[in-house]
Amino acid sequence: MEPFLTRADHFQRPLPPLQADAWIDPMNRGFEAGFDRWCVPAGAPHFELRGGWLYGGTRPPKDGSVIAERLRHRRSLPEDARIEAADRWLTVELPRWRERREALDDTDVAAAADGLSALLEARFAEVIISTATSEWLLAATDRGATEAEAVAALRLTGREDLAVDGDLSMGTDVLAATTAELVSGSTADDGADGVDSGAYAELSTDSDPGSVEGIDPAAALLARLPDLAETLPDARRAQHWREATHHELCCWVGCLRRRALGRARQLGFADPTAALFLTATELTGGVLTPELEALAAERRRTHDRFAAAPPPPTIGTPPSPPRLPPDVDPALARLLRAVGYFVRQTAPTPGPPQIGAGRLDGVGAAPPDATGPVRVIADVDDLHQLVDGEIIVCAFTSPGWEPAMRIAAAVVSDSGGLLSHTAVLARELGIPAVVGTKVATGVLRTGQQVTVDGHAGVVRWHS
Repeated sequence: MEPFLTRADHFQRPLPPLQADAWIDPMNRGFEAGFDRWCVPAGAPHFELRGGWLYGGTRPPKDGSVIAERLRHRRSLPEDARIEAADRWLTVELPRWRERREALDDTDVAAAADGLSALLEARFAEVIISTATSEWLLAATDRGATEAEAVAALRLTGREDLAVDGDLSMGTDVLAATTAELVSGSTADDGADGVDSGAYAELSTDSDPGSVEGIDPAAALLARLPDLAETLPDARRAQHWREATHHELCCWVGCLRRRALGRARQLGFADPTAALFLTATELTGGVLTPELEALAAERRRTHDRFAAAPPPPTIGTPPSPPRLPPDVDPALARLLRAVGYFVRQTAPTPGPPQIGAGRLDGVGAAPPDATGPVRVIADVDDLHQLVDGEIIVCAFTSPGWEPAMRIAAAVVSDSGGLLSHTAVLARELGIPAVVGTKVATGVLRTGQQVTVDGHAGVVRWHS
């Protein structure tokens, strides 16, 4: 049976061969190792190219006992193991990766590709799972929270002016280059590609939790489980640390791109951007041959053909949840159901867009609310147009958007759920966010005055 796949929409175009060759296999290995290390109760994500576009999916185990066993092992992990791993990456590992990147020769494309691949694999294996917001959600559920309470409390993991050791700001002078720039061959000295990938469509449950009218679920949760409140500072720090590793990964993509262009000039390519359609191994040859030029040209034509045909958002049929063994511990069964619920929060909500009179509904991902003029941003290349206090309206965000989101009043996106990059970064920066609207970029227009209610998940516009 063909796996169910969701397009990784943080890539705005098909992946060029230079990046795909260094990216996909290491990321898959890293996710597999990370899910094993941290006993994640779900199948690890698997990524592949379909028509040049990156898609991700999982194959949940048919036997639920595999996941139940992971849940048991998960409870044996030391309470502070994840936060210690993240702290070590911020204070020890990231400086080493920066030093390694800065020491590279200007045309050593092979070393740049190897470094990017190694960082990808290590990041997903060692730290990305441990800093995921979903880890705090599972901890909340394991302590007795309902799914509704845990999701409401998720909004508490925002910044709240938290001071964090280490410089996590990219700064506006390091706005990330997109895959479009990778292809177009911009030769700016500072640039990197911003991407964020996650687990897709792993498990599902039949029912969604409700909430008690008139009672704030987050407040009720922390009042009932004061020990969970003590974990909030770690959850907030983890969000910052996760973004810091994103930034270093972006820098390595830019590093690979610049060295590939330099190597192409060294070899004598008439158009250095041809290098972006070759692998690092192909570029390390000693001479430029007609065959190598023809190969790059053919791949460019293929890339352009794929880019001209919008890919489907999903491929295949979503899998059914695995069957749990009849003797599974009820607490583990409840936690597994919560996993299915939280996984659904990473994906767009099903059904048509919800548009009413003067309002557009989505998912309230980060409170409170903000009013201001809209700035519709097509992709990261247009972020320089944003003015302080405007509301970003976009299809999605990636790490390269972070400097711009620091001056935005709020953000509204077409795609995403509570655990999407847009939602997590908005909570980190303390700005309202409504995600998963499906059509915000088509309904709203630049300059229009709107109010973004990040709690209710509603965007209202003013006449």
